[in-house]
Amino acid sequence: MTADFSSTLALVLAGGSGERFWPLSRPERPKQLLDLDGSGKCLLRLAVDHLKPLIAPDQIYISTNSLLAPAVREVLEELPEKAFLAEPSSKNTGGALVYTLARLLAERGEEACNSLTLAIITADQKIERRFCFHKMLREAVATAQKEEALVLCGIMPARAETGFGYIEIVRSLVTGPGKEKKQAWPVKAFHEKPDTARARRFVSSGKHFWNSGMIFCRFSVFMKELERVQPPMAALVHELARLFQKNQLEEASSLFSTLEAISIDHALLEHAKKLLMVRGSFSWRDMGTWHAVAEERTADNMGNVTVGESIALDCRDSVIWNASEKTEMTVAALGLSDIVFVVTDDAILAMHKDHAGDLRKVLDELKVEKKEEAE
Repeated sequence: MTADFSSTLALVLAGGSGERFWPLSRPERPKQLLDLDGSGKCLLRLAVDHLKPLIAPDQIYISTNSLLAPAVREVLEELPEKAFLAEPSSKNTGGALVYTLARLLAERGEEACNSLTLAIITADQKIERRFCFHKMLREAVATAQKEEALVLCGIMPARAETGFGYIEIVRSLVTGPGKEKKQAWPVKAFHEKPDTARARRFVSSGKHFWNSGMIFCRFSVFMKELERVQPPMAALVHELARLFQKNQLEEASSLFSTLEAISIDHALLEHAKKLLMVRGSFSWRDMGTWHAVAEERTADNMGNVTVGESIALDCRDSVIWNASEKTEMTVAALGLSDIVFVVTDDAILAMHKDHAGDLRKVLDELKVEKKEEAE
């Protein structure tokens, strides 16, 4: 099978609330706009660069929100203005795709859209070995163009990771000399973040893969499945497109606000009639935790990562990150173990790595304090 990239659009999902890496990240600058790996480029810039040269700049669309749109445009100044699709409010990945597909439908018309193949990519992942990534893109797009299916990219798990979702295919893949030549395999089930024992079984099974979050499909197939599984969401796509064509943007924003915030996994993928998976053999990391950031950065011989004007003495496996723009600010840590210590101009976070999932509690408390101050 050969992929036709002339009819393929890349939809890069680049919304976010800026909570995961607070105080380094903020609502106006979430993780995909940060240089988390020390490469000098933010995750969004890297995500778009990975699509080249297979997908031309005028075939790349960025799904973001109105708060982030200015910063996103600044990062991707080579893309045309029409490439930036800013939702009026954040409605998770399900809402992002409803809004994006409605804008495409309004811009191009139904007949033209039905001839398109969509490559839906997330902007918060770290990918290496671009040649292997391009190989996966070719296989996924070619499969999507041939099959009446939604095509996912699964990553062979390198360890028993409890923080990722898993894709289970129908049979274990054969390895070694008899390695199977198929490009895509039917998906049997999704599994959300497992406990350690299940994660270990998944790693050894040969049929469980990390869910990369990437989706490939024809526009018509996506809409057909959406109409079958989520009729109100499908109807909303068409109604929003009608309002966009009439330039009734306030009405469109008001209508979009009625949509439930839901991930596309829960809204569609878990109920889809036909799902296929292609395997990604490239290096992949979901940059969603401080553990992932620490693994991407160069650590000292005690496992510590230091960024900015910062030092770590008698520390082990800690992240000491000085993001303050005050030149006289120095951050020092002594005798810490498995700690994340982040300093910005207006906030300081000291947290055990194992409590990273509880960071939202801090942000909720801050919101309560600000509300009480305002009153």
